[in-house]
Amino acid sequence: MDTYASFERGDSLRPFHIFRYPGGKRWLSPDISFLSFTFGRYINLTYADGGSGRIHLTPTFLLEPFAGGAVVGLSLLDQNLIEHLVLVEKDPRVASFWRTALSDSRFADRVERFRCTRKNVEAVCANPDRDPAFWTLVKNRCSVGGNLKGGLMRDVSCRWNGKVHAAALRKICSLSFRIQCIEGDGIDALRKHADDPSAAAFVDPPYVAAGKSLYNQWQVDHAAIFDVLAKWKGLWVMSYDSAPEIRRLLKKHRFVYREAPMRTNKGKVKKELIMRSIPVLRHENPKWKKT
Repeated sequence: MDTYASFERGDSLRPFHIFRYPGGKRWLSPDISFLSFTFGRYINLTYADGGSGRIHLTPTFLLEPFAGGAVVGLSLLDQNLIEHLVLVEKDPRVASFWRTALSDSRFADRVERFRCTRKNVEAVCANPDRDPAFWTLVKNRCSVGGNLKGGLMRDVSCRWNGKVHAAALRKICSLSFRIQCIEGDGIDALRKHADDPSAAAFVDPPYVAAGKSLYNQWQVDHAAIFDVLAKWKGLWVMSYDSAPEIRRLLKKHRFVYREAPMRTNKGKVKKELIMRSIPVLRHENPKWKKT
């Protein structure tokens, strides 16, 4: 039995998160579980064409080049399934949140004391540059769908739980010696580590169709991401919307993929594409295929 196929039969990650992030990946955990092997372990692979191979998994870190809420990396780190996590975030306010969460132990206390009334929330949101880290968390938890570009919910307190958020922040701070946050370009970070077989990546870029309405830093060279991952030496998983442009790039590079249903904030079910670096294996979930 190959090790990857065992994850296909239901093992999954317990999600650990702080944000209500548009495009968050809490539903994706079974598909990224293959990144979670402990260091120095081998996987014996049997491919669908009858061939076999062996991968020695020694990833020194997991890279999230489009960090956002970082639910995948945090979940893996929280369960000690990876040793180090590198978050890259281009949005300066979101990057500020991660720097503060990792370095300021008093941040959790402030969050726990915050009275989430409309008056207080509107006062915070009125000046995003005064305290971008606190603004990012309040805006995320109190806006419609967690959208930093959207309006506030009618009941701003319905998704705010100061004690729970503070506990999550304290845990993040306790893991800070294993997390690096970089404010910068995700594609540049991917290129930097493309030749390192000990680097793993979870790639979740702003989507083609919805990115502009959800993110401040939504413009991405999608073709460049595919080009880098086509030469990436380590393990990777990538998620994308099923847009025509992405379908064309998928066909060009012939990545292994499957379609996954996800539910939007408005309750609509849409298909997303999950791609991975490991070839199709014998006896695994037949939904995985290659173009």
